[in-house]
Amino acid sequence: MESPSQKFREQEPLILTAALDAVDPEKLAERSLNLKTNILSAGNNFLDLSKYEKIHILGAGKGAPFFFKGVKKILGTRITGGLIISLKENAFLDDVVRFFPGDHPIPGENSFKAGKLLKEYVKKIKKNDLVIALITGGASSMVLSPPPGAGPAVATGLNKILIDSGAETSEINCVRHHF
Repeated sequence: MESPSQKFREQEPLILTAALDAVDPEKLAERSLNLKTNILSAGNNFLDLSKYEKIHILGAGKGAPFFFKGVKKILGTRITGGLIISLKENAFLDDVVRFFPGDHPIPGENSFKAGKLLKEYVKKIKKNDLVIALITGGASSMVLSPPPGAGPAVATGLNKILIDSGAETSEINCVRHHF
């Protein structure tokens, strides 16, 4: 007779696989979004895509490229542009959405470039355009736009001090947000 722990060990790969599938950003996007003709739904929210001239995907964070893959499977060629900022090892090539690497966990030069790129992109979005934002963990380090007078050295130094202090992620992000 098998003990409960032996039975669990045999099922562990299935349990682990199910848990990982449940939080996989690509699969989550595919499960969460539904497109019928021109109606995009997410839960009880519905958008008539025919009311929009363009569809932009803007994303930042470690999981953003994977969410984008899922969204792309649903919307396909309806996506007209976008920018995804993530870890360089998550880079991808796409015909309409640009990838740019951000720095993590300490913001660096790429994080500032990413902030500028994102600001420039947002300025081009028109009133009748739809923006789908894919923001995941790590975004606050990968995209940075410090206040005037505070350049990369100040922001990077502040973030290094915060991380080295042992502060909780929520506390670090609170200070980053106000900075």
